[in-house]
Amino acid sequence: MKLFVNNEFPKLDWNVKLNLAKQIANILMILFMEGRLKGKREMIIPGTPPKYKEIYAECWKHDKNSRPNISQEVENLSEIIIANNYR
Repeated sequence: MKLFVNNEFPKLDWNVKLNLAKQIANILMILFMEGRLKGKREMIIPGTPPKYKEIYAECWKHDKNSRPNISQEVENLSEIIIANNYR
């Protein structure tokens, strides 16, 4: 792939380049979703506020009925923002 990109990509017209980019993006999206469907989750970044970790974990629950509603999460995120502004 690297050899192709280095040698052939500059020779392609824009329609072919855009189509290739779209196909690559679709493949990446499929791979991403496949991992999510199998229960894989992103790692929480070190230094993430504890309350945000809680929100993150709640939203990623496998059972969609166990996940919080969006209104509650907006309120929770607002509380984090307010708390950070008054430190």
